[in-house]
Amino acid sequence: IFATNKPPVKPDVIACALGLKIVFSPLINVSGFIHSEKGSHYIVLNSNDSFVRQRFTIAHELGHFFLHDKSTFYLSIEEEDKNKEREANKFAGTLLLPYMLLKNYLHLSNQKLCQIFMVSQKTLEIRLEDLRKERKI
Repeated sequence: IFATNKPPVKPDVIACALGLKIVFSPLINVSGFIHSEKGSHYIVLNSNDSFVRQRFTIAHELGHFFLHDKSTFYLSIEEEDKNKEREANKFAGTLLLPYMLLKNYLHLSNQKLCQIFMVSQKTLEIRLEDLRKERKI
């Protein structure tokens, strides 16, 4: 149902198809969070963030949705929570820059890849480094 053969991946469409509601709010010192209330799940996004940042945040919160307890906020600095944040970040990078799509565009500049996949330079750099470690590129 979520298969795509060309970028960009649309995390907002995925979230909505899963029944998550996306809410925009001017947040302070946080890009977003996932919240459950009365059987409904919400991804709350910082309305002040850039479109690219909001896309990453949706993908990141989808990582928490699939990988972690949906009733917990991950804002603390405990090591377990840091690991969960790293896992959600990796999930987001993999979702937004799936190898099966990305490999067809690797001949392009990083700037062009960021435009095509609608991600930040930092997200792209981290994903490419992960793929190098996995010996896929």
